[in-house]
Amino acid sequence: MRLDGKRWARWQEILTACITTLFLVILLTCLFGYHYELNDDIMIKDLLSGSYTGTPSGYCIQILYPLGVIVAFFYRMIRMLPWYGILLLIAQYGSCFLIFERTLKLVQRTVPKVSLLVTEAFLFLSLFSYALVNLQYSMTCAFLMGAALFLFVTTEVRLSVGEFLKHNIGTILLLVLAFCLRTEMFLLLSPFLAFAGFAYWLHRDKVDKRTFWEKDNLCRYGGFLAITALSLLLVWGMDRIAYSGNPWREFRQLFDARTQLYDFYGIPEYEGNAEFYAGIGLDASEQELLENYNYLLSPDVDAEVMNRIVAYDKQQLKIGYFKVPLKQAVTNYVYWGGGHRGGSIVLFLGICYLLIAALGILDKQWGFLWKLPLLYGIRSVLWMYLILRGRYPDRITWGLLFVEFCCLLYLLAQHLEDRKQPITQLLTREDQQKLNLWNSRLDLGVSVGTAAILCLVLFIHLPGSMTWVKEDKAYRRQTDTEWVQLQQYCAEHNSNLYLLDIYSTVKYSEPVWSGDGNRLKNYDYLGGWASKSPAEERKLARYGMSAFPGKELPQVAVGLVDSSHAYLIDYASHDISWLNALYESLEIPVQAVLTDQFGGENGEVFNVYHIETISENEE
Repeated sequence: MRLDGKRWARWQEILTACITTLFLVILLTCLFGYHYELNDDIMIKDLLSGSYTGTPSGYCIQILYPLGVIVAFFYRMIRMLPWYGILLLIAQYGSCFLIFERTLKLVQRTVPKVSLLVTEAFLFLSLFSYALVNLQYSMTCAFLMGAALFLFVTTEVRLSVGEFLKHNIGTILLLVLAFCLRTEMFLLLSPFLAFAGFAYWLHRDKVDKRTFWEKDNLCRYGGFLAITALSLLLVWGMDRIAYSGNPWREFRQLFDARTQLYDFYGIPEYEGNAEFYAGIGLDASEQELLENYNYLLSPDVDAEVMNRIVAYDKQQLKIGYFKVPLKQAVTNYVYWGGGHRGGSIVLFLGICYLLIAALGILDKQWGFLWKLPLLYGIRSVLWMYLILRGRYPDRITWGLLFVEFCCLLYLLAQHLEDRKQPITQLLTREDQQKLNLWNSRLDLGVSVGTAAILCLVLFIHLPGSMTWVKEDKAYRRQTDTEWVQLQQYCAEHNSNLYLLDIYSTVKYSEPVWSGDGNRLKNYDYLGGWASKSPAEERKLARYGMSAFPGKELPQVAVGLVDSSHAYLIDYASHDISWLNALYESLEIPVQAVLTDQFGGENGEVFNVYHIETISENEE
């Protein structure tokens, strides 16, 4: 069957987008390989794959249960494959492909089409290669949100309500996936989606000469919003039901309290606050456990205790929901707006703003007078929110910058396609052919020149970006050696349980293709966001211990004493006086006996301790 010209052109666009995406995949895979950026994603992977408890489970705490149970199902089918990593890779590179493909469909002329595609590919390679090879679910959520936004605002204008909704089924699925993957990030980025929807609504109003509140408009956008909202409510409701059981419900209260305490407020010093700690039932040794994140060993730390510490912090520091004073936050925002945070990405976005404004002035298209300030205002409000809260890790700020770029990409594509009528490229191909999009004032130098300016900026940054990612990968491979040594040691003594000091593990990540077959790991952490969860309770029960007091099994601190199979691992360079202080407060005469060492050879040395009762003779 022969393809007509239009179908063949469409297949060429899809094939070109595939080749461009594969180029990125092959290049970055060969140069760097893939790691989970943080131990957060490692723990999510371990919970989903069954490496943590022994059985794949959708209860992975961080991502919503409907998505978790699907990923866990794939682990049940083929345990050896890193399905969670595969999900993140497909989501990120799939988002790149969708943006490439829609750009090629959006722009009709060959030179502007290629110019924009090359610019996009350069951007991913120069500015976001770190995020593509170091997987982190917050950033993956941002990739999905950016792709969904771009697909929505570039939907053809003259479609019926039914066709419009049909064309955006994929967009809704991307939004649902992003919501399941990282709900908080989804909500943070949603104002950009609102901006895109508002701008697109107004564009269609100009093209079809319709009133803003016409019934067709309300059905079109109201239907999209209703379907999206119902889909999100459905997966959220399923997650709430899945975690409604008493153990999980109580743990989520602890999880939320822990997030507030560690991510936003911090642990008050014991000195000067001893009376407060005594009032909530904690002594100096337990306060130190909170400081070094090893609070699994304290039977008294729960959601109520953490919430009371947060309330005390607010009272002592005289702060509320926002930690940073407004004047200081504004100063920080202005400073960072000059590229001092986000670096080249911020500067590149600034150039995009200027180019779009220049093109608008050149063609007397004054829509940018409200679009660009509104977009920048939304961006500023979101950044100010993060600054005022006092927490803005790169994986969050980069996500904001990426979705902002997708908004700018849409506006830039409009100008490059048609400098006279800014939205005619969204019409059907037949209408586009009837309208003379390219008049005498539109020469190809505008599109080529614009792309050349952007590519030059990206090309200048590319060597530094590649060097940075290369150095990061070299560091990860070096620390991988230490982490592999620890895992091998534990695997060689697979009948034992090893409890790891939390600050002896934070610098490590894992390759996505680690080759461990997702086997059951016979070690656990003394703290972290999964600590005291039902999943941890299940793991500890395998070794005759409990994370909670009042159970039939002994609580962890007691269960470690004279255990025949439970040990503690910490850096040899770390002081373990905190451990001795804990047992003194529990009035248990013990000593931490060094039973083994491993590691070294230009890496960290790990000590293995066994907690043993001190006999009267030894005393």
